[in-house]
Amino acid sequence: MQKPFDEIVVDFTISAPSRLHFGLYSVAGVQRFGGMGLMVNRPQLNLRCSESSGFELAGQQQELVRKVIGLIREKRVLPQDPLELPIRIELTEAPQRHNGLGSGTQIAFAVATALMHCCKTPTPAAGPMAELVGRGKRSAIGSYGFFSGGCIADSGIAGDATFSPIETRIDFPTGWPIVLIRPEQKAGLHGQHEQSAFNRLRSSESKNRQSLKQLATQEIVPGIESGDYRRFANALHDFNRISGEYFSEFQSGAYNSPRCAEIVQFVREHGCPAVGQSSWGPTLFAVASSNELADDLVRKLREGCDAIGDEKETEIIITSANNVGMQIADHLVESQ
Repeated sequence: MQKPFDEIVVDFTISAPSRLHFGLYSVAGVQRFGGMGLMVNRPQLNLRCSESSGFELAGQQQELVRKVIGLIREKRVLPQDPLELPIRIELTEAPQRHNGLGSGTQIAFAVATALMHCCKTPTPAAGPMAELVGRGKRSAIGSYGFFSGGCIADSGIAGDATFSPIETRIDFPTGWPIVLIRPEQKAGLHGQHEQSAFNRLRSSESKNRQSLKQLATQEIVPGIESGDYRRFANALHDFNRISGEYFSEFQSGAYNSPRCAEIVQFVREHGCPAVGQSSWGPTLFAVASSNELADDLVRKLREGCDAIGDEKETEIIITSANNVGMQIADHLVESQ
């Protein structure tokens, strides 16, 4: 039974963080995938839902937004057809797609959450939500992180399971700023090309799974929990590099391109060992031990880019860990 339109929430904003993926434990075997990542405050996703004379879409990524709404309509999880709601959904701000920031999952979860909040329908947990909107087929970090923020490890998918259980979730030090570097306009592997890559890797052995799990559980997590930056930083770089080698057949070694590899080496040589590539890239991350180090690193990166003439191609921002996940800000309680 449909709810009267005066019982729906129609004026609110959903904000969500971006996801960095530090690397997968494995790409094949009995327990596939699993890995570790972190939610960050920038780039931020903002989705606005407001009152309208009829259903309306506006803003960025409308093709993906329509696809998500179609999945929700097919599964009939709302008390009424979302296309009959008198609302305007506008994605006002979102990271670029296919840059290693997990924007597809964050957009899909934000759209579904918006429709459920609008209809006062309980929002499902990360696993059911991922199934609903067609996400989380390999990594579940962005799915869990949408709701909780933080540094997250998922254990991987075994047998006939379709979603990875969460292994660890801890707050990340907000005093360790994170420099994001996007050196090229080239997108990371995605869509059918990404699926083809994983299909080719499916028969391979993931010999490094145990050593990667040990780095995560015995060095990275304890380093975060104790605030031991050096312990965390060296282990994170090793974890990211070793995991990246799984995909050397499809990229330039452990990284998206030779330019990405050069920047990783440059960052390490300039006093920031916690550097790596997020997912397929090309976005790189560098976790600094202080704001002063982050500022100094950005200055040196910009000087280096100027020297080789690619300052216009390279985007550099400073962000921080997000430990809270998505937030809903209601502007009005209900439509009047």
